[in-house]
Amino acid sequence: MYKFDLLSSEYKQTPFPTWQMMREAGPVIRAKIPLVGKVWMFTSYEAASNMLRDHETFVRNPAKAGRKYVAGFLAVMPRRVRVLANDNMMTHDGEKHRRLRSLVDQAFQLQSVEAMREQLTALSNGLLDKIEKRLRSGETVDLLEEFARPLPLYVISELLGLPKTDRESFHGWGNRLSNVNSITGILRVFPGLWKIRNYLCKQIENCRNEPREGLLSTLVHLEQDGDRLNNDELLAMAFLLLVAGHETTVHLITTSLVTLFQHQEQFEKLRANWDLANSAVEEVMRYVSPAEIAKPRMLSCDKIIHEQSLHRGEYAVAMLGAANHDPAMFENPDVFNIERSPSPHLGFGTGIHVCQGMKLANAETGIALKTLFDRFPNLQLKIPADKIEWSRRIGFRSITRLPVKLG
Repeated sequence: MYKFDLLSSEYKQTPFPTWQMMREAGPVIRAKIPLVGKVWMFTSYEAASNMLRDHETFVRNPAKAGRKYVAGFLAVMPRRVRVLANDNMMTHDGEKHRRLRSLVDQAFQLQSVEAMREQLTALSNGLLDKIEKRLRSGETVDLLEEFARPLPLYVISELLGLPKTDRESFHGWGNRLSNVNSITGILRVFPGLWKIRNYLCKQIENCRNEPREGLLSTLVHLEQDGDRLNNDELLAMAFLLLVAGHETTVHLITTSLVTLFQHQEQFEKLRANWDLANSAVEEVMRYVSPAEIAKPRMLSCDKIIHEQSLHRGEYAVAMLGAANHDPAMFENPDVFNIERSPSPHLGFGTGIHVCQGMKLANAETGIALKTLFDRFPNLQLKIPADKIEWSRRIGFRSITRLPVKLG
């Protein structure tokens, strides 16, 4: 049984040696991780990719694995709150997953990411307007709290069609979900989850009575071959889009900024050619791996994989960070290269559960970087990059503050 240090600030800042140890221990190894417990770790690119694509063997629905409940967050949630995370496409397999994914895909097709670029730029510039005077007067600004965190929230609320006046309220509720590393931490977020649930129920009912622009209203009224989302499915899907979509992009924006500040040559290359923004963000997803561990799955049957005997009901995780630095797939994997091509990283997952919002997250991050440095070309970190504090949160590589000033 392997035990790796996955929570210390030293690991979060420089995880490459640990990821290498994981791969050297084997493509599939038995280990123990916080909140989940004993798992099978898939550490190499090939093993992790195959595991994520094998949705018959590795499932999300505990019933298919002979379990009554899933470990971790859902296990301790009250039933009426559990619906927020228990009835969306991320928690189902097979036909139910295909049904939910198909309905949401149809709704997403009506919301073009390319058509949103002007809106994304306006939202980004609006936030920069609020901090410009302070920066130019010599103040230090925390870009995490004042730019990277609110921007994805504003974007996803615009996409869903939620009232602008409500942004600050669910911003506060959602922030409480950001640092959950223990059962005690989970218990603290219940009040916020309850408020989010009640808020989304009200918005769904409003959309049902008075259709409006936005993805939420589209989902409420969408029908495909006589099929529609029921109330619990609508609630779970809205929660997934609002919270998961917001959280991931916050980490992508902040880790992009830190990584660029740490690699000045690559940073200057990007600023000289913003056409590289897309590949730069993709390289951050590979190099940093903000989501370093994929959501746990369970085995639906006994199976021997890479000479290891895995059994039905056991948990398995794809170590995305380790896989994204596998030298068998990536040349010089520990080198940050914004022109890396091709880059088939697993940062957004793969297979049937691949991140649905990855195009939006990529565009949003690229636009955030461009508007920020077009406005403040002399922006610099207030503290050395190696002094940035990384969050001790299992499964994510994220920072706690991003203080900047004008040079």
